[in-house]
Amino acid sequence: MKSLFASVLLLLLISPAFSQNTEGTIYYTETIQLDINLEELKNLPEEMKAQIPTEQSSQNVLTFHPEASLYTNSPEETEQDISYQDGDSDIDFEIKMEVPESAYFYNIKNRSSIESRELFGKKFLIGETKPEKWKITKETKEILGYTCTKATTTSSEDGETVEAWFTNAIPVEVGPSSFHGLPGAILSVRMKDGTYKIDATKVEFKKVDRKEIVAPKKGKKVTAAQFKEIVEQKQKEMADEYGGDGNIIIQTETIER
Repeated sequence: MKSLFASVLLLLLISPAFSQNTEGTIYYTETIQLDINLEELKNLPEEMKAQIPTEQSSQNVLTFHPEASLYTNSPEETEQDISYQDGDSDIDFEIKMEVPESAYFYNIKNRSSIESRELFGKKFLIGETKPEKWKITKETKEILGYTCTKATTTSSEDGETVEAWFTNAIPVEVGPSSFHGLPGAILSVRMKDGTYKIDATKVEFKKVDRKEIVAPKKGKKVTAAQFKEIVEQKQKEMADEYGGDGNIIIQTETIER
């Protein structure tokens, strides 16, 4: 009887601390390397080429609860503008790097999601109900003091291999953006040969009101395939108008004096 009482008491002592890890906030830095062919810009001054960014980063926040999660841009997110003038060669250029407003809602109970994306000032609502199929490996590493396990999958959107690191210490199947569905929170993601990455920078456990985690409602409803077609069409239009591949456009002009 003493052993049974001791076991029940130990369970009661452990359970509250364990449940606290199922809701809170995780902060992430999302980074993508920009595909800029500097050979095509070889006629530009070296001072100008040195200012052209090689990557773009954004700060994002994941609010999670045992029933749902919401991944959004950080309120502190700002534009990154770069301008350059060369009086000797009469060249002027400006680069505007703006992170579009976005939100990704994931309903853990029925494993469905809806994402809000902005494209050239227009908002779209992308519905998705097919979670990725992960392969969990035996490889582990430490991230922010948490032991994380590596898992991989093939993205259903573009066929890219995705590498994610999740921790059982946060026992909720959440993660940044569309990366979720593992038996623990995802703290790191790598894909596109490492040119696209998401890394957790801070974890805060706190009580979260489930009613505050709501799906975005504004925007034109489309499927993931339809939105991909819209993006590709816009990229083609930009490439035809400005040149380049439609992803990165750098305009230069001669200053009239």
